[in-house]
Amino acid sequence: MSSIAFDAIRRYLEYSGYEVTYAQNFTDIDDKIINRSAELAIDPNELTQSLIDTWDDEMSAFNIKKANNQSACYAGNPLQDHRDSRGLIANGHA
Repeated sequence: MSSIAFDAIRRYLEYSGYEVTYAQNFTDIDDKIINRSAELAIDPNELTQSLIDTWDDEMSAFNIKKANNQSACYAGNPLQDHRDSRGLIANGHA
């Protein structure tokens, strides 16, 4: 629902003559993505891109304009970062 609201606000501002830059961030590293990518035996970044593509297709079906800037939080090795984070937590450093 929030996508529809943000799209309506964006369109109104553009209609009113404002230049709008709409940025959208995608969570590309979390336990669900790591676990699902392991189940599917694919790279977590590949899974994330697939989810982003599905999101774009679904928003397009509602005629919601795509964000000017779409970004993800992390583009490195999410599995290693996840392991590093768990180590920090286990040692009481995080």
